[in-house]
Amino acid sequence: MDLTGRFTGKLGGETDFNSVRNAIESVDAFFSSVLRKEAEEEECLQFFFKDEKAAQPNELYFDIMDFWKTIEPYVWNWAGEDLKDFWIIRVMKEVETVREVANYNKILDQETKEHLYILRRMSESIEDLPKKGTALKLCRDENADKIEVVYSLRYFDEQCYHPYREFIMQNLYMLLKNGGRLLVTTSQDEYFVYEMGHFEWKRDRMDNQEAYKICMSREDSAIRKGLIAGFVYDELK
Repeated sequence: MDLTGRFTGKLGGETDFNSVRNAIESVDAFFSSVLRKEAEEEECLQFFFKDEKAAQPNELYFDIMDFWKTIEPYVWNWAGEDLKDFWIIRVMKEVETVREVANYNKILDQETKEHLYILRRMSESIEDLPKKGTALKLCRDENADKIEVVYSLRYFDEQCYHPYREFIMQNLYMLLKNGGRLLVTTSQDEYFVYEMGHFEWKRDRMDNQEAYKICMSREDSAIRKGLIAGFVYDELK
């Protein structure tokens, strides 16, 4: 399909809102002629996956994800309303939802019950925080208080089956397994640091001034790393 080539060709080097939106509209019109807007979920999954049950992607999946990587720097901070009418974005969200759920299910299928219990207990300790806001992954090198990734905790609830929760759970699993630090913020001006590694974790309260200083260093690139394909920050914050 070469969606990226169609987008960049239409954009022509412009970067303003209207030019980007018009370029996406052009790609969306083409995509709608390839995969009809009336397509059911099963048809969409068959279009993008070799094996939809295993969420095994084909070349069309990588094509649409390359397209997202190209447009994401322009649209990540748009309002969700600005993208909701594009068929290609709606399909992308649906497809990536399946992928995120499948990726997390692989972890659940392969890990030990003991480790999954530890992961669940840790996630519950984050879920139970009152008025939680964001989870900030901190670097592990000498610049340890630099923010690497920003995750919104808006949908981080065991009762909320949003693909973004599965996405965060995968990353929590990797931190718990390999080591890392997470700074969790709340709207009550409380900050908690999670130290993780080798399937052990602990939580400590962080001094407000120290935490605030770290939060102020947050960069756009860290927020963008915490997004999943098809979603903009406005929809998750």
